Amino acid sequence: MLNMVQGCRVKDPSVLYEGYTRIASGFAANVNAEKIQPLLESFVKLHNELCFIILEVPTNAKEETALKSGGAQPFHKDVYYLDGLTPEKAVAFLDTFGEWLIHDGMSSFGIGIHSGANEILVEKYNVVTIYTGTPQTYIGFFEMQDIREVMDLKTAWDYFSSDTPGETFRYEYQGKDVYDLVEHLKQYGLYFAERREV
Repeated sequence: MLNMVQGCRVKDPSVLYEGYTRIASGFAANVNAEKIQPLLESFVKLHNELCFIILEVPTNAKEETALKSGGAQPFHKDVYYLDGLTPEKAVAFLDTFGEWLIHDGMSSFGIGIHSGANEILVEKYNVVTIYTGTPQTYIGFFEMQDIREVMDLKTAWDYFSSDTPGETFRYEYQGKDVYDLVEHLKQYGLYFAERREV
């Protein structure tokens, strides 16, 4: 059974298991909550280059309401970046904010490498995706965290229906949520990049 992050809930987690599989853009994996941060740190150390943080949060309710009144139909998310982190600073970022972001069910975040098209993204319901044009770089990567390759990976998304929906929640740490974290990180260079439809 998959150990879910605190900000996500599924009706029957017993049908979900750890594992990874190849996809067209790289790899997709179900990862137990306690292994997500070590996996991210391993990604940083594997590349050992300048990297950046990706943070995607739902557009706040006030702005979403304004978009809807202007005729927009889908929901939206706001994408932020924090560039130019050394591997040491990226690991320090994860040590400070990793648990907060990992357990927030409303947002997604990840790490990208400046020199190439390699990114790891922590998405909702314990799904971790690596986007890469060089999949050979990651031979044995998941196995280092005892995550095995499976031929037919089933994520939480495969089990959702009108009768079995998933639930996501904001995770609070010391009375602060991900929106407070965005404001806090702006003083360290976090910047708004774009608003996307969900």
